[in-house]
Amino acid sequence: MFAKLKQKLAEEEGSKVMPPAEGRKSFGTPGHASPVGHAGRATNAGAGMSPSSSQTDLTKAVTKDATKEEVLSMLIRRTDQVKRLEAKLNEYISSLKEVTKAKDKLQLALENTQDGMAKKIQDMNESYQAERSKMAENMNLALEKKDKEVKDMIEAVEKEKADLQKQVSDAAAATAKLYQKEEDKEELEGFQTQELAKVKHMLLNSQEELSKCQAELQQKSEKITSLETQAAEDGRRAQQVEAEVTRLKEELEAVKNERDTSKLENKKLDELARTVEDNHSSLEDNLQSLNKQLQECETQLEEKDNEIQHLQEKVSTLNRRQDQEDMSGDEKLQALVDERKQLELRLEEARQQLTDIKSTWSEKINSLELQIANLNTKMADDSAELTRTEKEAESQRAAFQKKVSELEAKLQDSEKQVADNERLANERQEQIDHQKSKHDTELIRVQQQSADTQRHLQDKVNSLEQKVTELETAREFDKTNSQHKLTQLENLKEEYLEKELEVEHQMSRLEEEKEQLKLEVSRHEKENLQLAHALEDAKILSEDLKKQMSSRDEELSSLREQVTEMGATTSETEEQIRDVSKERDHLRYLVSSLELENNVIPDLQQRLEDLELQTDRQQASIRDQETTITSLGETLAVREAELAEAQEQWRSLEDAAETERRRRENTKDVCVSTADDEEGREEDPKVLELRKEVLDLVEQLADKNKTIKMQQQRLGDLKKTLQRELKITPVDGDTPELRDLPKERDLPPLPPGAAAGAAMATVKPFPSHPNLGMPDPLMPAIMDIDENEINFRYLKHVVLRFVASRDHEAYQLVRAVSMLLKFTPEEERMVKDMIQYKMSWFGTKPTAVIRPSVISASPNSRGLPPNFS
Repeated sequence: MFAKLKQKLAEEEGSKVMPPAEGRKSFGTPGHASPVGHAGRATNAGAGMSPSSSQTDLTKAVTKDATKEEVLSMLIRRTDQVKRLEAKLNEYISSLKEVTKAKDKLQLALENTQDGMAKKIQDMNESYQAERSKMAENMNLALEKKDKEVKDMIEAVEKEKADLQKQVSDAAAATAKLYQKEEDKEELEGFQTQELAKVKHMLLNSQEELSKCQAELQQKSEKITSLETQAAEDGRRAQQVEAEVTRLKEELEAVKNERDTSKLENKKLDELARTVEDNHSSLEDNLQSLNKQLQECETQLEEKDNEIQHLQEKVSTLNRRQDQEDMSGDEKLQALVDERKQLELRLEEARQQLTDIKSTWSEKINSLELQIANLNTKMADDSAELTRTEKEAESQRAAFQKKVSELEAKLQDSEKQVADNERLANERQEQIDHQKSKHDTELIRVQQQSADTQRHLQDKVNSLEQKVTELETAREFDKTNSQHKLTQLENLKEEYLEKELEVEHQMSRLEEEKEQLKLEVSRHEKENLQLAHALEDAKILSEDLKKQMSSRDEELSSLREQVTEMGATTSETEEQIRDVSKERDHLRYLVSSLELENNVIPDLQQRLEDLELQTDRQQASIRDQETTITSLGETLAVREAELAEAQEQWRSLEDAAETERRRRENTKDVCVSTADDEEGREEDPKVLELRKEVLDLVEQLADKNKTIKMQQQRLGDLKKTLQRELKITPVDGDTPELRDLPKERDLPPLPPGAAAGAAMATVKPFPSHPNLGMPDPLMPAIMDIDENEINFRYLKHVVLRFVASRDHEAYQLVRAVSMLLKFTPEEERMVKDMIQYKMSWFGTKPTAVIRPSVISASPNSRGLPPNFS
């Protein structure tokens, strides 16, 4: 390939000799070695300079009849370009110093704001403690009031029970008195029967004495006696009917009184039940309102604590950034590695705490569901008992009404019967009067004879009969009264027993309610303690998260410093400083809004959660970028070392060539043409060897420049992705890309996380090749295969993370992404189950997770743990 070039060089060597001043001018001084080494770092900043064009020109000049002088002149031009780049780099360094000064000023202002924030946070903590103590005192007072009310109700019920027991004892004494009266009446009846027997015996004797006198008047007297007996029977019947009418009237009045008393008692019981229900409902309403107020206060306090802790974390991160500015690059890198390990440990601890909290809340939910079921069953039993008592009351009312109607019907019948009996008695009395008028004349004589005896006997008989009738009526009246009173007492006893049962039931129910209230109070106290512990845990967790955010900010600042050290332009550094100032202004705005309005805290918490999610996503890309940056730094160091070695070899070759030229110039005057030919023949192998070495070095330099150009292109892509990832995202919810996801089940665009992951994966230089800095002809093919495989796996992992962390949009993406990335049925089912679990309220968590083969595709990618939610 270089045969013609070698021949031309051999011919020119004999005829042309370069002057030593020109050769010395063409050679580079040792001080120019570092600019060549820095050329690879400043290619993006140079205007109009590209290594690919210069190296292609150099190789063309070498391959197309180029002399050594031309090659050296090209190298001199290259060193001039390097000097210009060094001047630009010095300008960039001066601008960077100015930027650091401005940053120091901003940090001083931020420290002042931090002091003010610390004071405000202390004041807020003091106010929080005071409000908490006030709430505890109010809760204790409310509970004491409720206990007093329940005790008063129990005392009232006990008093009513004592009154009812006294009534029962009075009723028992009355029944004993009635039984005693009945016994006395029976004794009187026995005495009356004895006296009647004596009177009858005396009457028989007197009748035997008067039988002789009444023999003549026996027939007439029999008729008179028969009429008199009939009249007496009618009178007795009339008296019995009257007594029965009076008795029925009294029974009717008693029934009416009983009905009125029962109505009054029912009204009293209804009013008492209503008052008890009203008290119970008011107590429940008070409890619910107090619980709601307590929950609202706790949520507000928790949100304030979280916001304060987030702000404290950001302040600590800024302090830590200021402290780490004086550290070297290796120390910063080691600090970043240590902080990343600590963050991963804290993240695992936070996830474990989240799983514990989730399990405890699930247990609480189960216990509350059981309590609700028990309360529902109890309410159903109470409603059934209430309906039963209402039915019994209605049946009793119907029975009373029926009894009253029957008594009224009996009263009407008895009144009719009394009227009929009075009419019959009047008719018979008229008949008797008529017959008496007929027989008066006949009886005058008989009456005159037996007037004395008859009057005496008649008086006795009348008195005895009157006594008997009075005693019978009194006995019947007392009997009816006693029966009526017995029935009343039995009814009162039954009612008292029912009332006693109801009162006992109410007492037991009130005691149960009291126990339930005590249990609820204790449960609320336990829940308050648990919430206090949870608040403390949340504070600790928020402090850890603040530390994580500070470490992430430190990592971002270190990455920015590394990017600036690798040759970031002044515009890029200014944009980063503007981003930092925007973030700082945003923090100040958040602090001012926190001072002005406490209602903005939930929105700020949501924004901070969104920022944490975005920072988590960015952390994965930043870690990948760190690996790429470290690998790029290593490759750049290797390339610089190789360039330094090549420059040293080039200098040694130039020195050797210069010594050869001097020696040839010294021997030129002595040697003749034949000697010149012999010298040409003797030096020809050395020159060829030197030229061969020069060509090899030029080829190596071209290859290395190509690799440097490729690395610089990748570094530029890395800078662009870093700028895109480091931009401050809008705080109001999700990103526009996620909001604009299509609802149809067509093939949607890739999410931003997946696109960034794919871009970051393409930036990685030779992740698995062992000979990173050595030139190898098989390197590009292996690189393409490895990069394609790694890119596909990493993109798959990112899409899995994105789909598993969304809800409705992710469920629409499952089918399309599974077709695009060739998911297995197990993976597709796992993703759908995870999304359905996250969309449901009380669903069971799926046991499947992302397989380790997918997670281990990227060395710095983090997989989904089993408890990822």
